[in-house]
Amino acid sequence: MKARIVLAEKKLAWTEHFLKSWQLDHFQADYLGLNPHGVVPTLVVDGHPVMQSNVIIEFLNDKFPEPARLKPDDPFVAVGMQKWMVEEQENLFQQIVVLSFNITMKLRIDAFGVDRMIEWSKLTRIRRVRRII
Repeated sequence: MKARIVLAEKKLAWTEHFLKSWQLDHFQADYLGLNPHGVVPTLVVDGHPVMQSNVIIEFLNDKFPEPARLKPDDPFVAVGMQKWMVEEQENLFQQIVVLSFNITMKLRIDAFGVDRMIEWSKLTRIRRVRRII
């Protein structure tokens, strides 16, 4: 969502390629060719993949400075912005990722069954799937 907000603020045209993460599309060979970590989002500009939302945001701001720069010019103000970006990524996100992952896995198991999840887990670094109640 963060990258989409910046694309909108910069008034940049872009094409979305929807991945069904619940079916582990991000671990298919074509996506792993762009992003070997299998994480979302990945932005491809001029054939070059840019990974991780905060990196994408900084890249877009640097590559497309118009119509407005989103990073403050004042280094002290800019460092405050960067601290918020790090706080969100390294602390706030970490607070919700376990709960989010567990809920997602339960929904996947309920929808597709344990056998399919075990099959899909072979596409990832995950080697065991446990039923989450």
